[in-house]
Amino acid sequence: MDRNKYLEEAIRIGDEILRRVEKTDEGYVWKTMTSTGDFEIQWVVSESLYSGTAGIVYFFLELHRRTNDDKYLEAVTEGARWLENYCATNSTEYYAFYTGRMGVSYLMLVLADYLKDESYKAKALKIAEGCEAFLHTSRKVDDLINGYSGALLCLLHLHAATGDEGVLKNIESYTRRLIERANITPHGFYWDRVGTNIKGLCGFSHGASGIGYVFLELGKYFDNESFYWIAKRAFAYENHFFHEEFKNWPDFRRGFYDEKTLNENRDKYLNGEKDYFLLPGDMSAWCHGAPGIGLSRIRAYEVLKDDIYKRDIDRAVEKTGIATLDGEMSVASCILCHGIGGNAILFLEAARVLGDTTYIDMARQAGDRALDYVAEKGKYLSGYSFAGTDNDISLFMGDSGIGYFYLMLSDEKQEKASILKPDLNQVFSGKVDGELASGYEGVFVRLANGLYPLTFEKVKKDIDLNILKGGGSFMLKLRQAIQNAISAKDDDAIQQVWEYELKKEELDSAIESHSYNRIRRIVEIEKNQVCLKTEAELIHTQLVLPEEHVLLELPEEVAKDNEGEEYAIFIPTPEFLLEFPLNDFAYTVIKKFEQPNRVEQVIVEMVDEFEVTEQSEIDQVKEVTIYQITEALHQGILFIDHSPVVHQ
Repeated sequence: MDRNKYLEEAIRIGDEILRRVEKTDEGYVWKTMTSTGDFEIQWVVSESLYSGTAGIVYFFLELHRRTNDDKYLEAVTEGARWLENYCATNSTEYYAFYTGRMGVSYLMLVLADYLKDESYKAKALKIAEGCEAFLHTSRKVDDLINGYSGALLCLLHLHAATGDEGVLKNIESYTRRLIERANITPHGFYWDRVGTNIKGLCGFSHGASGIGYVFLELGKYFDNESFYWIAKRAFAYENHFFHEEFKNWPDFRRGFYDEKTLNENRDKYLNGEKDYFLLPGDMSAWCHGAPGIGLSRIRAYEVLKDDIYKRDIDRAVEKTGIATLDGEMSVASCILCHGIGGNAILFLEAARVLGDTTYIDMARQAGDRALDYVAEKGKYLSGYSFAGTDNDISLFMGDSGIGYFYLMLSDEKQEKASILKPDLNQVFSGKVDGELASGYEGVFVRLANGLYPLTFEKVKKDIDLNILKGGGSFMLKLRQAIQNAISAKDDDAIQQVWEYELKKEELDSAIESHSYNRIRRIVEIEKNQVCLKTEAELIHTQLVLPEEHVLLELPEEVAKDNEGEEYAIFIPTPEFLLEFPLNDFAYTVIKKFEQPNRVEQVIVEMVDEFEVTEQSEIDQVKEVTIYQITEALHQGILFIDHSPVVHQ
């Protein structure tokens, strides 16, 4: 096998990228593609590993590692100088790993190691300063590529390299945040519950496996099995949804991101195309699907030695082979994020950890497909499908990443994990406390407080938390433990609170699709505005309380905390279960719409119910009733009846 052809192509790519450099007083910088959000491309300067100068510098570092050519080293040091200056003069609160500031910090650590220059560690620390602000922005994202878990991964590398106490405190804060934000299901854990997904995502860059991977690194670095346990719950969630027909983990993305896709979603909803919002896609890439998920399982198998993860690796390799080598994926896309290059790195990682050279042959088949393509077409396409024939030069969306893939193919043997999965192989031997030292009990208490806060507070002293260890469903075991503790107490008040929390969980878990729920609420609230134009229109409108919007009488103890309101209505939303406390009057009004009812009829019923006869009293009841109905329409508690979707 001629490995030199891959190195030659990587050099050709590197030289082409060097010709596109902008040399400034602050250092070297490259313009790369970005999307405006309107399916248009702009060329900008930015710092990130994913699509900015840091990623290009990383490629040149790896190119210099294999060639020892001084011009590539100059690109590395001058690019790093520009990044240092840029970060010093452009403050941010966005400390994501791949797409934000933490990726630059990580690059400085790589440079410190490669150049044997300790000053880069100080630069890495400086760039990461203030990263705690990321936890307090309005944008709450947990995933590996854009969110808290990626920032945490960089912090682990940063602490391993520097031992900085401030970094350790930030690691604890980020770890706590991720544990608190875990969405617990009977099947496992996921993160980032949003209305653009059917369910919590499977996948490495955006889904459960990427966050599970970070918890593996946490567990290994701090020698803490409770973090391994969380990782296993993330992987179990994904495996529950493995799609036998696809031979893949499903892609649960299904939503809208701009006006165009909002209108498309609205039309599908109005046309009754509910399956569109329920059925997942089949994608094979680092970001979504088998190639990225396979990377997480390679690390899981390496660290945990559990054969279930070897099974997952086999599944991932099979699907990635079909997608990458058998023509399912267009060879026009060779990039790292969602192209042949990123996919084939799964084979190289599998070969490195499992020692099977068959996987190297598979990776080289992918490389040969890419070489044949560029020989015919003259250049590679970017990762932006709407960019036409323009090629990008970034690490994850363009030619730098393709060159990086060729460099890996040119190696006789892969010695370390790739940038797609930057493993940390050190173990911290110092003392930790707080979240990082709490072990299983601390993790279980935090999770239980998030799931059943009212009940768990009353019975936690009566539960042996050790029974929650091991495999199986954490949620189901916790439920049983709480029920046993309540039964032993024989306390009706606690039982009522417990039934209340179980009902909330039941309503929340009954959501078929967060994306369907999102578009439904948007469209139905839009419809509601029509009948609110005038009181006359409202009076003659027939409304209904949707079946999934549930009225409940609150336990006495819960009512105390709701300013004495004895009732509430619960509405599942894409992000959480919405709870509106209700007084007696509001409860009575809304309950009358459990079956379709006209507003004018409800007014009559309310007047009769209050047994008023004076016109002023009748008018007052009418006024308050209309007010309650109006508020319920604005809040999306009630919908206009005769929608075919409501009655599906």
